[in-house]
Amino acid sequence: MSGICSKHRGHDPNCELCTAMTQPSTETHPTMPRTKALTLTELAKINHVSARRAQSLSDYFAKVAIVASDAHAEKRLAARLCLYCFYLERSLAGQAFTKWSCVLCGEPQPMHHNTNVPRVCQSCADAFDLCVQCSGTRDCRQRSRFDRRARRRKKGQCP
Repeated sequence: MSGICSKHRGHDPNCELCTAMTQPSTETHPTMPRTKALTLTELAKINHVSARRAQSLSDYFAKVAIVASDAHAEKRLAARLCLYCFYLERSLAGQAFTKWSCVLCGEPQPMHHNTNVPRVCQSCADAFDLCVQCSGTRDCRQRSRFDRRARRRKKGQCP
């Protein structure tokens, strides 16, 4: 092919690919020809989906602003949750009391009020500044292997 433009966006009249992309297709779909205009119903569906997506984006950007400012830091830290689990995660849970044990210490814990059980017990979460729900760090940052609390835990000073 001669005269191919660098971006193929239809701006170069000498590019065969660009001109092919901008010219209407002569092929027709068996059920809907290319020249058919949208009906009002189809346009309403498209507008409805577009409006829902725009609202979702708006909600997402609002959540990102809240996460960036950590507006409810005291409440989040009191609940022993990380930024993601407190502000963004929405999970489903069954209505059943569920037995569970901590993934770090392995101790059986009291029954949890639903099936969305924590991963880490409160004493391990406090000892290592972990999120009880996902067992990640509360500030969502990676730690070095030689964390002070990990060394204290080896010596038996932390649970």
